[in-house]
Amino acid sequence: MFCVTTAAIKGLAPHPLDTKDLEEQKANRAYLESWMNRFKTSRLVDANS
Repeated sequence: MFCVTTAAIKGLAPHPLDTKDLEEQKANRAYLESWMNRFKTSRLVDANS
């Protein structure tokens, strides 16, 4: 399931992940940070214990 979720998150990024444009990199970072923040309230730690 992790691979599918990762592919979906990467595929929905607003710009290619290997972009050299600084503004596009900033937009991608903001997008990815919002996803990563969701893990803070998840049960991920419980699942890996």
